[in-house]
Amino acid sequence: MGNAYLNSIAISIEKQGPSAVTKASFPLRYGKYSEIKTSEYEFRFNLNGEIKFIRKPVSSTKVQAAFQKMLTVNATYTNIEITGNFLIGQTLSPEHYQSLTGLLKDPPAPSHKKGAIYLSPIKDSPKKRELLPQFLEIKKHSRLPTYIYLIQRL
Repeated sequence: MGNAYLNSIAISIEKQGPSAVTKASFPLRYGKYSEIKTSEYEFRFNLNGEIKFIRKPVSSTKVQAAFQKMLTVNATYTNIEITGNFLIGQTLSPEHYQSLTGLLKDPPAPSHKKGAIYLSPIKDSPKKRELLPQFLEIKKHSRLPTYIYLIQRL
């Protein structure tokens, strides 16, 4: 319903999660809920104000460090190739796509033609053809080969 920002705290009131229960490999909040995000934690509340979920998000520096290690291994060893796997779907935040695009757009080391990126649709995603615009936008900015899993749904 509404979002408010106070310094580095984001408050979202009456967010609407998926209406149907689906199996996912990460926590989903169904129906309406409220959310508070700080630089260190995410808190989700039910409509009674009770905390139902607390998470410490993975920092972007950790993702960048892992990505750098992937590129380093691919550049160092001729017989080893490490690929990157990322999620794609409608319930992921716009920040997820901005971070992913930024990471793939300017890799911090040369790829040496190794290190493909695979995007996995999450379970609650719409039909595959509705994800194609997101995929094509990410692929357009990526300096690494980028593919999407058409069968696998996490």
